[in-house]
Parts: sequence; C-alpha cells; structure tokens
Amino acid sequence: MEQTLAATPYPPSTVHALIEIDRMPGITAAELADELLLDRSTVSRLLRRLVDADEIREDPGETDRRHKTLSLTGKGRQTVRAIHRHGTAQVEKAFAHLAESEQEVVRRGLRTYAEALVHSRLGRPLPGSRAAIEVDTELRPGDVGQIAALHAREYAVIAGFGVAFEAVVAGDLAEFVRREDPAGRIWIARDEGGTVVGSIAVDLSHGPREAHLRWFLVGREARGTGLGRRLLNDAVSYCDAGGAEATTLWTFQGLDTARAMYEKQGFALVSEQSGDRWGSTVVEQLFRRPARAGLSST
Repeated sequence: MEQTLAATPYPPSTVHALIEIDRMPGITAAELADELLLDRSTVSRLLRRLVDADEIREDPGETDRRHKTLSLTGKGRQTVRAIHRHGTAQVEKAFAHLAESEQEVVRRGLRTYAEALVHSRLGRPLPGSRAAIEVDTELRPGDVGQIAALHAREYAVIAGFGVAFEAVVAGDLAEFVRREDPAGRIWIARDEGGTVVGSIAVDLSHGPREAHLRWFLVGREARGTGLGRRLLNDAVSYCDAGGAEATTLWTFQGLDTARAMYEKQGFALVSEQSGDRWGSTVVEQLFRRPARAGLSST
C-alpha cells in the first residue's frame, strides 16, 4: 500500500481524520480517536502534525476549556475538497466501464457492506439478518402488494423492467392466491418489522406431477443471510415430498448467483430465447429439475 492517500501528502489515517473533522466540526480529540479506532496518543500526534500544517485548529471547549474542539482551517477545507474530487474522479473512471445495472450492484454492495461494518462495530445484528427474518406460508393482508413491489424495484435495477412487469406479477400472484383450492404453496420472508424481504412459490396448477417455481426473489437488504438458499430448499423439498416428476422455473441470463443455487439443487438449463415483453430485451431461460435430483447439503 502507498504511504499517502488521495493525492495528498498524508497517510490514510490522517486523510480519514480530516474527513471526520469536516463531517463533525467541533469534535474532540477523544471522540475522534473513537471514530478512527486509534489510541489517543496516536491521534494526539496526528492532530499536532495537522495543526502545524495549518490544516486544522483547536479551540477551547465551551463547557470545559481543557477539552479542545477541532475544526478545519481554510487550507483544511481546500484539502478535503481535493480529497473528495480525487475520490469522485476515481469512481467515475471505474464506473465508466460498467453498465448502469452493474453500477447499481456496486452501489448496493458498498451500502450493505458499510451498514454491516457499523452494526458489527456496535455489536448489533444487521436488519434483515438470519436471526431477524421469519419465513411462513400464510399470506397476510398487504403481502401480495409487497411481493409485487419488491419484484418491481429489484428488476427495474437488474434488468430495466418497467411497470408492465409489476402489473403482470401482481395479476399472476392475485390469480394464484384467489384459487378456491390452492394448487401449491407460497413462502414469504419478513424482517422483524413485517416488511416482505423475499418470497418463492410452488405452482401446481398443471397437476401435482408438474411443479413450477415462481416469484423467487430476495431483496437486497436480506442478501448474504442465506435466505435464498433457505427458500429454495423449502420449495424443492415440498416438490419432492409431493411426488413431482419434474420442477421447472423461468429466469433470464446474467443472474449468476441464482443460477448457481439452481444448479446445486439439480436444475439444468433446457432452453433459452430472447424476449422483450417486460420493456427490456433479455435472454429468457428455462431450467428443469428431474424428480428427486437430490437436495443440496449446504
């Protein structure tokens, strides 16, 4: 690693300190040490160098003059602006090589990782973690709308699907729910606040020997918790227990994480075709799993 960061003469810890002082003017040295996860003697030396370089100033505290507050000087504000310009330019240069959907994946991943770091530091479970999610097979009022909305939001980002896709999801799901003698089962995953964060269904409307997996999706806030594998395992186990001769599902090219889960459960790609019925052209794929292909052990 280089000894300086963001086109400054300063090491990473000093650049971080400048950013935090800019974010929280009036912070004390002790508070800054907690933010940086550094011991106070290290922070004291760091701050002395920044004062000598005229990047920051120390002012006596209003309630306790022994505890000095920190703020940027005019030079310090210029340095922080340059740091942000440098970082923005780096990100824009990298993002220029990514499609919009790929850019959103990066944004979502960084946001989730940052939230996980904060919750780990505070010793709290991340909302949507395994411990905070419950899965059941009983729909509650509002679930149908939430499932349709979840699909609309996620696939607008992933594939550019529009309102037509949401309308079809809502209509098909409503038809599934209205059946007097429901053929199949649906699993709904909710966080501790009752918000739907995932779903999957087994549709047996063409007979008990032909199972069709539908509406399989895990929201971005619940990814990385094992929820997707859990839902898929439950659905496949249900198909096997019911004696289905084959289980099929439709998806589209590019969803590599989901495809890996399907293949682990014994699904294989049997056909694909180009389609644009959702407002964005994708390669639709049909996967099929023979009866009792074997459940994943992980």
